[in-house]
Amino acid sequence: MDATRGRKFAQTALIAIFVLVLGIEFIGTVFSEKKEFSWTEKRILASQPDFHWTRESLQAYPEAFEKFWKDHFLLRKQIVALNSFLRIWLFNRSPTFITVPGRDQWFYMVGDWALQDYVGTIHMTPQGLSTWKHVIAQRQQWVSTWGGHYLLAIAPNKMMVYPENLPLRLRRNRGTTMLDALNTYLLDSPLRENLLDLRGVLQREKMERQVYYKTDTHWDSYGAYNAYREIIRRIQKWYPEVKPLQSDRLRLEIESGKSGDLALLMGLSGIIKEKVEEWTVVSPCADPKNQPMILPFLQEEQYPLKNGCNQGAKLRILVISDSFGNSLRQYLSETFQEVIYDSSIEFNDLEEFIAEYEPEIILHLHVGRFMDKAFVVDPLLDKDAVR
Repeated sequence: MDATRGRKFAQTALIAIFVLVLGIEFIGTVFSEKKEFSWTEKRILASQPDFHWTRESLQAYPEAFEKFWKDHFLLRKQIVALNSFLRIWLFNRSPTFITVPGRDQWFYMVGDWALQDYVGTIHMTPQGLSTWKHVIAQRQQWVSTWGGHYLLAIAPNKMMVYPENLPLRLRRNRGTTMLDALNTYLLDSPLRENLLDLRGVLQREKMERQVYYKTDTHWDSYGAYNAYREIIRRIQKWYPEVKPLQSDRLRLEIESGKSGDLALLMGLSGIIKEKVEEWTVVSPCADPKNQPMILPFLQEEQYPLKNGCNQGAKLRILVISDSFGNSLRQYLSETFQEVIYDSSIEFNDLEEFIAEYEPEIILHLHVGRFMDKAFVVDPLLDKDAVR
């Protein structure tokens, strides 16, 4: 009899706990803050559907509400993070298809065409390479009309600098990348002077210090500094008076809790961390904050930023880049008297500004997996805009 009552009590307690958990989950979800965007998943979250007493609403509402509930239930972020951590810790498998864990806690981006580029499935045709060559030649010809120079620098995908830490199934399937194909195509062309492959310097420098973050897609500040030095070496062929920022102007600081964009994509920001070296300029000459340049043909969020050092080279340089260019700014701003940074739009969107500003140098920087974005044909130049 006591055993029967004990079982009934246990069953009742389990039911009560189950109902309590459901109640807490329901009430917590109803009253919790609803976010519009998930940076982890890089997507807009479902919004709460409107309900109307119509046939169409009654049919569509259950599915719409289910999507809303899945995106906003209480502790969703924490549960997703726990699932992600267990998948990596137990099985060394990524919780998302756009990242992959490698050896020694290295993580890689395999989305955004990075993997296709690495294994060589983005086949460059002779016609496509000819178009890219034409774009470089066209821009250099245009800029040279006022005595300037155009330089396209390619920041390598992390897996091109650290292939040894990739999973074996990827490491042994290395193919011909877009940059490999373009380098070969321009091998005997004078336009090689206008293309800078930054792989070599980073592969050399990684023997001394780490040049990319383990938990991020980008180069670290030491990698950025060496990329900057290589860019300045190329610019010195045109302007020998340009002097690079020396390493004794940099201060080394150790940061122990770095969680990069790959950790964020896996829902593990702040959970997967690494110790990194951060290099910063000591007593900078440039303004601590870049100043926006108001251009009437651009929207406010697209305004370029301006900086520079009055002790730098008396040259104007326009830097058009993706996010890899952000970590170069502290170095470039110390090197030139006037630097314009733009990371929101491309070369062909700035032709009006370029024609009026006439910079001595245009530095165009793109990561390898997105290098095709640098070769959008410039319609104004194709219409005899070259003066």
